[in-house]
Amino acid sequence: MATGNEQSIEQLKSARSHAKAKVTRKVNKLNELMSAHESVEAVKHAATELNEIMQEFKQAHNFGPG
Repeated sequence: MATGNEQSIEQLKSARSHAKAKVTRKVNKLNELMSAHESVEAVKHAATELNEIMQEFKQAHNFGPG
């Protein structure tokens, strides 16, 4: 059975992994929009969403041990 600290570390790893996956999906979507020559507004919207997701990703790293 995992101790509280080990469980906490695993939860942090999972949170970081999920945050990274969200970033990757959004980057791929943004690349897809640009490759398809979508409207500037669609690309700007996706870029704004990416910035928000990047903030979540940074926060996931700020809650680590230490």
